[in-house]
Amino acid sequence: MKKLLKAKQQHPKKKIFQISKLSWVKNGIMLQDILDGKEMNEAVTIVHDTNPNYSKEYFVDRGSSRIEAAVKMGFTHIEGIIINEKT
Repeated sequence: MKKLLKAKQQHPKKKIFQISKLSWVKNGIMLQDILDGKEMNEAVTIVHDTNPNYSKEYFVDRGSSRIEAAVKMGFTHIEGIIINEKT
């Protein structure tokens, strides 16, 4: 079942990402506000990279502590913004 961590931030490029398809720095630091059940203020920022040497094509540029907390809280999806997307 899909459990989404939403961001309060309004942004035209905000999308929903499956956490298991993201790569991020796993340093064990978690955003306490999310652990306390509060809403996420800003969407995580994501870099899209299709380099075949990487295991995943989406990397969290800013927001690894939000991802860590989301995983601990059982979220499967998170709102994010691709920062290098050409549109």
